[in-house]
Amino acid sequence: MIVPRIVVVAGSIAIVVLVLLVAFLVLRGALVPTDAVYVVSHPQWGACTQTGQSVHCTAIATVTNQGGSRVARVQYLAFYLPDGSGCDADIPVIDPGASRSLSCVVTMGSNFPPGTTGSQTPTDPPKAVVQP
Repeated sequence: MIVPRIVVVAGSIAIVVLVLLVAFLVLRGALVPTDAVYVVSHPQWGACTQTGQSVHCTAIATVTNQGGSRVARVQYLAFYLPDGSGCDADIPVIDPGASRSLSCVVTMGSNFPPGTTGSQTPTDPPKAVVQP
């Protein structure tokens, strides 16, 4: 009987076409250049807490999209300290011209004994950069 063979061949062709279409869309999305330009500003420290000899401080910065709406890959906001430690936060899609405040928690060692009163906030602001 010829009808079942035609159905099998047509089904196989449909699967191949579907796979090629998905591959094309994925490749096209990866190759489309981004016109989103993320710029970071106002890095600062938020609240800090001490646990034992470790201090956990929230690093905060504003990220602004000064470009367009196309984002080709995930970007993140990284905070760096002079000793090389830090943290990072994924940047969500931000509309052109809009800004978002992003943060993450940095853990640092402390010379202060646990339970010490006073501010544990570092004196220098964190260094913040946008990474592709």
